[in-house]
Amino acid sequence: MLSFLYVCCLLLKVAINDIEYDGNSLDDILEKNKIQKDSVKTLHVLSGDFDMKGFASKEYSNLETFELEDGCYSGPISQNNFGHSKSLKVLRIYSEITTQPYFLDGSNVSEICFTNLKDETVSTSFKTDNLQNITLIGPTTISEFAFNDRVLLTTVSIPNATIIEKYGFSSCESLKNINMPHITIANNSAFNGCKALETISFEELTTIGDFVFEDCESLKNVNLPNLTSCGQSAFSGCVSLETIELDEVTSMGGSAFSYCKSLKNVTIPHIKIVSKLAFYNCEVLETVNFEEVTAINEDGFSQCESLKNVNIPHLQTIEYQAFISCNSLETVNFEELTIVGTEGFSSCKALKNVNIPHLQTINESGFEYCESLETIEFNEVTFLGRYAFMQCSALKNVQLKSVKTLSRGCFASCTSIVELNLTSVTEIIDDSVFSNCPSLKTLILTNLEKVNSSCEDIFAFCYDLKDIYFGNYPLNKFHKEITFKGMTVHVPSEDSWGNYVSQSQEISPNHYKWYGFEFTYYPPPTPQPTYQPTTTATGSPTPDDKQRRKRVIVISSTVSVGILIIIVILVAFVLISRKRKQVELLQSQPLLTQV
Repeated sequence: MLSFLYVCCLLLKVAINDIEYDGNSLDDILEKNKIQKDSVKTLHVLSGDFDMKGFASKEYSNLETFELEDGCYSGPISQNNFGHSKSLKVLRIYSEITTQPYFLDGSNVSEICFTNLKDETVSTSFKTDNLQNITLIGPTTISEFAFNDRVLLTTVSIPNATIIEKYGFSSCESLKNINMPHITIANNSAFNGCKALETISFEELTTIGDFVFEDCESLKNVNLPNLTSCGQSAFSGCVSLETIELDEVTSMGGSAFSYCKSLKNVTIPHIKIVSKLAFYNCEVLETVNFEEVTAINEDGFSQCESLKNVNIPHLQTIEYQAFISCNSLETVNFEELTIVGTEGFSSCKALKNVNIPHLQTINESGFEYCESLETIEFNEVTFLGRYAFMQCSALKNVQLKSVKTLSRGCFASCTSIVELNLTSVTEIIDDSVFSNCPSLKTLILTNLEKVNSSCEDIFAFCYDLKDIYFGNYPLNKFHKEITFKGMTVHVPSEDSWGNYVSQSQEISPNHYKWYGFEFTYYPPPTPQPTYQPTTTATGSPTPDDKQRRKRVIVISSTVSVGILIIIVILVAFVLISRKRKQVELLQSQPLLTQV
């Protein structure tokens, strides 16, 4: 009885074309039931001990589906079992197995389901041209190029996987559904070019390398709650992505979201640096909030044509072209910003209001072509780079209280400027600084000390420039082509012109010409020499000195006595005259009485 039960347990039970059979082996079943191999379309091993070593699917020319239940076999599967099987489409094995290299070589399997796979790594052996759906329970790592270029692959479920190596699923253009909840690391280009992928949810993912989701053109929903590091171009070219929320990310590679043409909302609260080209050409991005960002690298937001609201309160530095061509940006408010890099705000055509109170340096073309900018107030700026405000055609009010150096073309073609007060400027180091400012009438440069003498177009095409103010002393030297003819040159006082005489051409007495401007200067009169008695150096007086002193004393005494005598005579004369008048008055009184 026991032997009968043992034999029953060992009997192989299969379903061929959905009809169940049993026997000692597959060959036994086929022989007993006179089933031709080329008639077998589906083979489902239900129970018993299946002889995998003796099975070759390529011998079944019309076999489309092979299934093996758990417990029917344990061991490896190889190319001998499933290689070069042109008709096989579905391969499902629920038993404990391992795979050997190239076990599907030459086959056209479209669906694979291994629920007890003991391989730790999913290798390239699973790559078949027609692969569409794959489920692998067991492996923890997906190797480099494991499924790349499987253009028909639509669904992947590898629930135990934690790592995806480079190019694991790259260019799987039809991939839509992914079940890998325990992935923690996705290396470079893991899903690059998965054009049909719409949703990703990796709740344990902490690190994604470069280009991981690049050109995932249909990607709309991203759930990565524990992501901390985002590589270069990680989401570049995700043209359908509208919202990104990465609450734990602290570092982000260059071009991370470049060309995300539908991106509207970005929440990355703990990022410190906006990397190079991070949001380049995000055409509909309107608002960004980065509470902890201190620096924006090269082209960080360049070509974001819809960007209007920027809240980055602790920003200190922006680099090359950080906001170039942000054509909708009207207001910037950066309380801690100190440096604007080359072309930092260039071609921000709507920019009107700029509040950067602690800005110190504006590099080349920092605000070039900001056509709506009317007022600038940068009281701490000390350096203006080349073309800093060139073509700011609406600029009228300029306050630069600390700027020391002016570079080439920094105010060129500012066609609305009427007056420029640059009293802090000490040096002009290059040409065309004020060229083509046709409305400029008054220019104040009272502390200018030095100018590059090779520059001949500093004031070129300033047709309306009438008044220019210089300091008490002339600067080193202008180019010979510079002329102030037709203008009024102002200096602090009339005496100041005396300091300009050495650089001027005398055209007549006291009349001079300084770079085309004529002025008159009268030097102060030369003081007359006064007599000073000769004195002898310290020491005892000589006999001549004593004799001379005696003569001086005698003469002085004689003069004093003479003056005293004259005074006495005058007093006596006055008294005698007064007495005579009194006598005459008394003699005349009787006569008056008589009358």
